[in-house]
Amino acid sequence: MRAHSVLLDGIAAYESGDRTRARTLLARVIREDASCKEAWWWLSKCLDDPEQVRFCLERVLSLDPKDSAARAALDTLNLLPRTEAPRTSSGAGIPANETPAQLGLPRSGPLSAERATSPKSAPSPRHGPRRWRRFVAAFLAGLLIVAGPVLWAVLSGGFDGAMRRILGGSLPTSRQASPEEAVVALPAGWTATLTNTTRPPTTTPSPTPTLELSYDQRLILAEADIENARQLTDEEQYAEAVLAWDRVLERIPDYGEGHYYRAKVYLALFHNQRFAEEALANLMSALADIDRAIELGPVVTGDYYLQRANIFYNLATMAEYRVDYTALMQPALENLRVALALGVTGAADDLPFFLILAGSCREGILEARRLVEARGAGQPPSGTLNTALALGYLCEGQFALALRHIDVALTVHDTWVRRWQRAIILYHLGRTSEALAELNALIDEAPEYEGYRYFLRGLIHYENGDLEQAREDLRVGAGNTWSRGGLYAYVLGRIEIDEGNMDAGLELIRHAEASDLGFYGPMLERFRRELAELGGTPLEVTPAFAIIATPIPTPLPTVTPRPLGRVAPTPEGLRTVDMTTGTGPIALPPNEGWVIRFQPARGLQYEAVERVSVHLLTQRRSAEPTLFVHPWVYEGGGWAQVESPQWGENDVRFPERYVTPRGDIIIDVHNWGTETIYLDNIAVTLVVRGSNGAIAAYGLGAD
Repeated sequence: MRAHSVLLDGIAAYESGDRTRARTLLARVIREDASCKEAWWWLSKCLDDPEQVRFCLERVLSLDPKDSAARAALDTLNLLPRTEAPRTSSGAGIPANETPAQLGLPRSGPLSAERATSPKSAPSPRHGPRRWRRFVAAFLAGLLIVAGPVLWAVLSGGFDGAMRRILGGSLPTSRQASPEEAVVALPAGWTATLTNTTRPPTTTPSPTPTLELSYDQRLILAEADIENARQLTDEEQYAEAVLAWDRVLERIPDYGEGHYYRAKVYLALFHNQRFAEEALANLMSALADIDRAIELGPVVTGDYYLQRANIFYNLATMAEYRVDYTALMQPALENLRVALALGVTGAADDLPFFLILAGSCREGILEARRLVEARGAGQPPSGTLNTALALGYLCEGQFALALRHIDVALTVHDTWVRRWQRAIILYHLGRTSEALAELNALIDEAPEYEGYRYFLRGLIHYENGDLEQAREDLRVGAGNTWSRGGLYAYVLGRIEIDEGNMDAGLELIRHAEASDLGFYGPMLERFRRELAELGGTPLEVTPAFAIIATPIPTPLPTVTPRPLGRVAPTPEGLRTVDMTTGTGPIALPPNEGWVIRFQPARGLQYEAVERVSVHLLTQRRSAEPTLFVHPWVYEGGGWAQVESPQWGENDVRFPERYVTPRGDIIIDVHNWGTETIYLDNIAVTLVVRGSNGAIAAYGLGAD
């Protein structure tokens, strides 16, 4: 039997409560590969004696010093009372981190007569040399008598069976076993890698076999590490979480979901950074991880693309020049569209913002209006969508409409961001005193961070003739944000020109024109006009970001729903898919589901329904699916249930109840478990009989 199969059998035996069998199997793995860290770890869980457990945990850490689970277990074990540690002949304590040989472990195998001297076995000074020699001779004779049969067992190959029997039981618990006894109770192959052998081997050792575990097997072995990393992420302990995900991905570098979560953690760390270099490094790490997660597939959800959209957006906001900002906003927008196409409906309200920020202001306004209309008449106003409309109208220079919508948004939820946007709109309306009052209130409430608020206030002070206060606002603002372009450079340039420093001022305004990102409304035309009046030319900027085209999938073709005809009121949230292809890859988070309408390529005509099957297809069949599968009763309404759905094909009883006259089938697939379920496809097969008696099949597997 292959070693990794024995390892998995041993783990399964432990988890089923059969620790004796688990010890036997795990010991067999270690005899074949003493460097198998997982076998040592699981064996430590099967043992009762603290010294044996400590021996195993120390072996794990010698193979992987970064194993936090083993380190924590060993730290806990070290808190327990312990018998006196082995000592040297001088009686000095041996540090816990010494080698096994220094701890008095045997040099040439578990049955060697060579032992470190302890206080209990050391000769007493009052015995003379002659008496001591007699004692040694008697001791060696007794040892030969006792060890002879055992030595014969080792040489004859019978030792393995004996060790299996020893390991199958447990050492007496009346006292703690010494480290020597701990070694004796373990298979012979364990000691060979822990001792400093003084004699050269008589034969050339065979290479230690390497365990080639499958992806699923490695995933099972890393379950504890994955759970720990997820918990740290959920608890927002991001500094610890990124290290935990590092450990997981060291063991399973092809674990796509691990790369997704580490990207999520890096993105959270970006938001908590005060230094631009570290923030940028976190974003680039997040981008590398999410690209890797998408590359690994095969099941990639819309959440992956939504996360990548947010990473590109944040990279865009860190750009110094507009050329980089524009280039980065395009993949941000593309990834958001893919996320929406893959079913991330919660991100729908982000689309108008991304469109506006990418420069498509009119399209963003239209999208926001469409979403408002989709909410239906009589619904309370949406603060989010009114904010999007305000930004869209600000972008187009329709300031009165922008003010109207931002005021509606503020009545829904008063936030400092909306008040900041209101100050910008008031400034463009020429109501600078009101804008200044709004900015003063915002800064007084929270003077730190968001330094761009100071830049707008500095512009107002400059236009009011208060150059000293304008300079102070620029200074304080620059200390509270990373950006030194756009409005900051413009105000500073105007001050320099007013003070007679024309060349310096002109260069600053050139920089302002190249670095305006549109965050203060339509300032760009003003910068360009004044730059031309001063006789300056725009900067020619080389892009700083080398943007590599990221893989964007082509979502399954959108199916235009046909009228269902004489059907009971249909459930909400229908997703119409082509019956021929099915859904394609999807992910179902805990307590969520899809209501899917499987529509044939053209309306059917049939006499009777012979069979309906629902296919739940995935490559990750680690357990039975925690899924409810409910077909919709098309005439009377309501849901039926497929009993105990399994991976693969599931026949539906009484299929005629669930097929519309034109061949449509509506299925609700819901995850009732606690873990996200990844499916390669959800599909149906429909078999009908025509009026002429001919049988025809549609959907998955149909010709």
